[in-house]
Amino acid sequence: MIGRIWALASLAVVSLLIGVATASASVTLGQLAPSSMANCDAPAVDLITPTVSSGNSYVAPGDGTITSWSTHGANVALTGSAKLKVFRKVADPAKYEVVTQDTARSLNPTVVNTFNVTMGGIHAGDVIGLTFLTHTGCQYPVPGGSFLSHSPELATGGQGDFNVSSGFQVDVSASFDPSHKFTLGAVTRNKKRGTATLAGTFPGQGQVVLSGKGLKGAGTPIQVAAKGDVALPIKAAGAKRRTLFDTGKVTLNVSASYTPTGGSAGTAATKVKLKKKV
Repeated sequence: MIGRIWALASLAVVSLLIGVATASASVTLGQLAPSSMANCDAPAVDLITPTVSSGNSYVAPGDGTITSWSTHGANVALTGSAKLKVFRKVADPAKYEVVTQDTARSLNPTVVNTFNVTMGGIHAGDVIGLTFLTHTGCQYPVPGGSFLSHSPELATGGQGDFNVSSGFQVDVSASFDPSHKFTLGAVTRNKKRGTATLAGTFPGQGQVVLSGKGLKGAGTPIQVAAKGDVALPIKAAGAKRRTLFDTGKVTLNVSASYTPTGGSAGTAATKVKLKKKV
């Protein structure tokens, strides 16, 4: 019985610090041509579009998982093959590394081909790309568009300097589930004011909402601009504030709900002790 109680208590402590998963959601990375507009054939070439003038970015806004990807087949009646790759920039001006890739997929001509996958370990800033092998739509004309290319294709973990071309974009898109796992960490107190900041570490863009009895500003969204740490303001209100000013200390039960841009919310909770010189 003692062992069971200890295990349950340990689980409760972990749940206070780590974001809890809820229903999933997804965002679209990349863009597809309005129709099959090319016939790209061997030799194998890696293509990426790190920047766009409009429309969906090919760049992951935070950490997460790719759950499917799509591209057109060739604009001629020939079955082809291609694969999705994910690239990470390692040096200027255009040196990239392959961080993960799908297997080669058979493509039906003149239509959009979609494949379900589970490609985790995607980080903020990673770029989806397409490797055409045989008879693939691969790219399409876009005013002001651009793409990078590397031949021969790179293996996972391989790095290379890409060539820049203009007037086209890569014909590939992917469904991306942004991670909502985050942590609440150290508390930094201002004893003169009786306030504190709570460190939160987030996987990407989004917003966090704090709640809790006696927490000033509860329910007000706090923007998370990018992957990294955010100092969350903790101030007492109402009866909690009066207790703080009377006794010099008070404990707030703080809950946080973080929603990544385009994704679903995760939650975490912790206790924050405020102290004030009286």
